Amino acid sequence: MSGSFDRAVSADQPKGAAAPQCALQPGIVQFGTGRRFRATVAPLADRLKGVGHTDYGIVAVSMNEGAIFDALVATGGRFALTEQQGPHDETREISSIVSVLGSRRDRTAVIAAIADPRVMFITMSVSAADMRLTPDGALDRNNADIAREMQGCADPVTPIGQIVAGLAVRAAAGLGGISIFMCDNAPGSNLLVAGLVDAMAVARDVQLADWIAMNVRFPATYGDRLIVEQREELLAGPADICVERFCHWVIEDNLGHERADLEDIGVAIVSDVAPFLAVRERLLEGSLCLAGYLGSLAGHETLDQFMDDQKLAPLLDQYLDEASVLLPPVKGFDVDRYSIDVRQRYANSALTMPLNRLCANGSAKLPVRIIPTVMEAMRRNAPADAVACVIAGWLVHCTSPDNKDRHAETFWGFADQAGDDWPRYVALACDFEPVFGNLGKNARFRDTITRSVALLPGLASLVDG
Repeated sequence: MSGSFDRAVSADQPKGAAAPQCALQPGIVQFGTGRRFRATVAPLADRLKGVGHTDYGIVAVSMNEGAIFDALVATGGRFALTEQQGPHDETREISSIVSVLGSRRDRTAVIAAIADPRVMFITMSVSAADMRLTPDGALDRNNADIAREMQGCADPVTPIGQIVAGLAVRAAAGLGGISIFMCDNAPGSNLLVAGLVDAMAVARDVQLADWIAMNVRFPATYGDRLIVEQREELLAGPADICVERFCHWVIEDNLGHERADLEDIGVAIVSDVAPFLAVRERLLEGSLCLAGYLGSLAGHETLDQFMDDQKLAPLLDQYLDEASVLLPPVKGFDVDRYSIDVRQRYANSALTMPLNRLCANGSAKLPVRIIPTVMEAMRRNAPADAVACVIAGWLVHCTSPDNKDRHAETFWGFADQAGDDWPRYVALACDFEPVFGNLGKNARFRDTITRSVALLPGLASLVDG
């Protein structure tokens, strides 16, 4: 793979002439029918169909039978996807779903779908709550559904329980293996799912666990696409969705014969997804954090308003410049080109994302998206002022009564102790190891964060001297 991620093309348009339409066969069982699935997974299968691969139809399993489930059932799985680029939009029908099932209502059919010998992939875009996980990411053995499923019940209702039950049928029938993807763009989520499946299988049957270890693959993956804030006039039904034009997939080279089919539509198959995910986390997601915290402090409400602010937009450029040079090299990938792509994507005036959404859960985002860049800057003695100001912006955001972070009360306590003493507040906050680890004890780091507040809108007076 060379260059950046499929830039400047409508990534949902298949390359080459469309093949004659044939009957679509089930090849994917997807858990979750939310926005991420409809923005990335379903269009990917639609692109495969568009170039003649008719064996990647999706059996979509809904975790709850709400408005989206009802809409997909009513349309036979079809929905409209609108790509927006500024004032221009293009709508196309996504028709890659062959059936829609409810995880509780249709539990027998879900297991049968997984056991279908034509199915090659299981894809997942579900929450920890859907999977019944504990806060540390393990199966909650105190949950009634999990407890029943670990005892080998015949009618599991959770995603992991149904996957293991379906795999048990495959193993008993002597069928081949399958690939399971967690499509949440979280580092290590494929390993998390592998561990959950193994734990459930071991509880049911150790021999089944051994078969899974030999026959089931858990490739790392992510899909890179931003969802546009939904415009009512473009949405005829609850399942319809608006997205940016840009889209790209990266999948670990841990696949069977289907690898060639995916490469036909421009999916990047790589030996290690982690460096690509780091690029996305630190450049795209990290700069969205900057827009959220600094834009909110300046009184803006949406991403497009932040981009129109001539005083703040240069900080985005500075951030991308600093963060891009501090990334480790990624073989066959142009990080500078991707940085340019990010700027061009944000220039899309249709990206009216609410900044309060970008501000949420900072204590979970910063250790992945921001702090590694600051650590690398300190190691190289390189500038990272704009990167550090994201942390300062978050610390200011944490003092707000509107802060919805899981550690909100802790940081409100720090703010009360510090009063108007900004350096004191930074020192107290940096001692909080769940966010900053050992880095927070570094005097140079604290000084960098303390002084970076000068870059925040209207808050330069907080810096002594």
